[in-house]
Amino acid sequence: MKPEREKSTMTRVYLVRHGEVKNHASGVYNGRTDVGITERGAEQMRLLRDRLREAGISTLYSSSLARTVEGGRIIGEGWGLPRRVVPELQERNFGEWEGLTFEGIRDRYPDLFAAWQEDVTAVRPPGGESLYDVSERVLRAYLPIIEQHRGERILIVAHGGVNRVILAHALKMEIRRIFRIDQEYGCLNVIDYYDDGFAQIRLING
Repeated sequence: MKPEREKSTMTRVYLVRHGEVKNHASGVYNGRTDVGITERGAEQMRLLRDRLREAGISTLYSSSLARTVEGGRIIGEGWGLPRRVVPELQERNFGEWEGLTFEGIRDRYPDLFAAWQEDVTAVRPPGGESLYDVSERVLRAYLPIIEQHRGERILIVAHGGVNRVILAHALKMEIRRIFRIDQEYGCLNVIDYYDDGFAQIRLING
């Protein structure tokens, strides 16, 4: 017997991480730093365009950072669909840690780094956001988008951290566990939402 919720309205979200960024080999935290995507990153977006061409998507969203705006432009090329930019879907603001590697943070901010390792959720880099901050910001923008497009299929091009927050919310996973979810450059996630609030993950990091 099929679940009763299958008779209710279903809203599908195709959630994409932007393509490979130009400084990917450096291992630094970009956060709000506005880096572009490589040719390989652009090709990842073109492959998604071909993959999703017949998906029935009504609207494309992205954050306001160049790597997602460009990703949305490439994926939606020729589709003739509205593309909307939502600044609240930007990657985490790492403040003074942006442009630093994991090791660089450890060396320059040893005390804060140690606290961060103890609690990845609440520690804020100087001038930046905690994971709790990111989760509140992202969901405050994301959940109304789902409500606005009830019964539709939409595409969102966002970031690794943002996608993990959205997936963790759908899975009812504690925010401190989100790094158990991998998000490679150019990956696709698919989430279905039903009228009763039930969310079903169809694909992660595909």
